[in-house]
Amino acid sequence: MTSTHVSFPIELEWRGHTLTFLVEANAYPPVQARLSGPPEDCYPGEPGYIEVTEYYLDDCDTQEFYDYLDEQGTNAAAAIAETAAETAADHAADAKADR
Repeated sequence: MTSTHVSFPIELEWRGHTLTFLVEANAYPPVQARLSGPPEDCYPGEPGYIEVTEYYLDDCDTQEFYDYLDEQGTNAAAAIAETAAETAADHAADAKADR
C-alpha cells in the first residue's frame, strides 16, 4: 500500500499553556474492494489509516512538560499521538480533495 508523507503542526492546551508540536506521519488511503469478476481476482477492501512516525515539541521551555510526561507514563504520549493521528487524517483528506 502506498502512503503519503504529511508534516504539520498541532496545538494542545496544557496547564494554561499552548504547546505546538511538529508531527511527521504517513497517511495510507483506503483500498477499494473488488467484488466482481473471477473469484481469484476478488479481494476485500481495507480501511485507510494514519501512522504517526515522529512528533517534536516546538517550544523553547519544554523541561517541565517532559517531566510531566515522565510522571504520566504512556497515557500522555498516547493522547498526543491520537490527536496527531486525527489531525494527520484531516490533512490527508484535504490533500486528496485538492487533487
